[in-house]
Amino acid sequence: MLRLILLPALVTLLGDVLALPTEQPRGPVVIPLSNNRRSLKQSGNSFDLAAARRQVEYINWKYGEKRAQGVADGHPQDSTVHSGNFVARAGSAYQTQSVGSFSLSPYDPVLIVLLRERKVYYGQISVGTPPQNFTAIIDTSTSDLYVPTSLCSSSCPGPKFVATQSSSFQDTSQPFTFNATSDISVSGTIASDVVSIGTLTVNGQHFGAITKAVGLPPNWPISTALIGLGFQSASVPGLGSWFSSLVQGGQLLGNLFSLYLGAEGPSGSELCLGCINSKKYTGNLAYYPVDVAATAGAAYIWNIRSSGLSYGGNTPTGTWSALFDTYLVFNSVPATVAQTFYSQIPGAAHFMGNGSSDNPNLYTYPCSATLDTIAFHFNSTAYPINPANFNLGPSTNGSSLCVGSIIGADRASSGIPVGVLGTSFLRSWYTIYDAGGLQIGLAQAVPS
Repeated sequence: MLRLILLPALVTLLGDVLALPTEQPRGPVVIPLSNNRRSLKQSGNSFDLAAARRQVEYINWKYGEKRAQGVADGHPQDSTVHSGNFVARAGSAYQTQSVGSFSLSPYDPVLIVLLRERKVYYGQISVGTPPQNFTAIIDTSTSDLYVPTSLCSSSCPGPKFVATQSSSFQDTSQPFTFNATSDISVSGTIASDVVSIGTLTVNGQHFGAITKAVGLPPNWPISTALIGLGFQSASVPGLGSWFSSLVQGGQLLGNLFSLYLGAEGPSGSELCLGCINSKKYTGNLAYYPVDVAATAGAAYIWNIRSSGLSYGGNTPTGTWSALFDTYLVFNSVPATVAQTFYSQIPGAAHFMGNGSSDNPNLYTYPCSATLDTIAFHFNSTAYPINPANFNLGPSTNGSSLCVGSIIGADRASSGIPVGVLGTSFLRSWYTIYDAGGLQIGLAQAVPS
């Protein structure tokens, strides 16, 4: 006999995988996830500074510190992703949508960086009629779907979607280009087709059909499809959120999904669509409301308000809106919070990297240190991070200093400081993303 929290009542149901009732349910569906390289460690177990810098660049891009460059109808245009606007371009469409002072990158550079970093959780999706299968990156920080096509030739690694083999494929001929840096971009057209995960199917789902990629790594070991599980409101115009389509179509037993992120490789990690798997956590579930105050009152991202970061049971420091991001390894907090935190670890200091001082966001600490409890706080509850996940490896091969997964970075939305919780935190906690109740649930994950 198992329990499920039903906003706010408790419902008792039989079975290991539980879900909330809605009209015309087709779920739940549980999809196993794999992770080919989760940490920021190189093959020799030392810290990968270049990869870390790209993750910091991703944070800056995604959460509003970089310039975005788009191409509409073949004509390059520049725009600054400035405070107060969500700017999106797709083909001839140019839209600016106000979301308070929160800036979302219009070009989902997370896609580009995900392809380069190879440190992601992924599962199987299918596209087309008959279905063509892909191992797709599962991402909570984006809302859209991108699939490489056979027109992308050798510049797109991984299996590719063959549009001519799908009887349900529709091409809008509306072009898109996503430029992350001067040497990394993908482009193609917006298309639609049948998209499924397990038995959950959306007909006519719009997605970015990639026909060209520049700067992606060769010999990519998995498919480069990406499926975002964010809100429809954060989707690029012309595309759309597959998860939101499920919700709107009443296909889920519960308008939520949950994630268990385990160790590297096939490790029992899973995406539970429309369900909560009680075998993947211990103790009680606690729910926290999505922090819409940080996005001008509308739900755009999976974020909740944090009441601080603590070390060794000391009083937590700071408060900020914490964004749950299943791509990032890092945890980003306001700079002063990071400084206070690392000041409590003897021997901790800014990571200089190759003798330079250009890594002010990163910190090192003695690898030999016995760390005390490191915890993020929500309301009055502490949520510790596993010390093994906090340690990103020696700063260089043979170094006695290790790099910590908590970094300092200042950004704000609607006057509220914003931070990010990545997989070095999320691996310790079973997480529930409840679109119906606009809340995130947390419970202690079982060891992987």
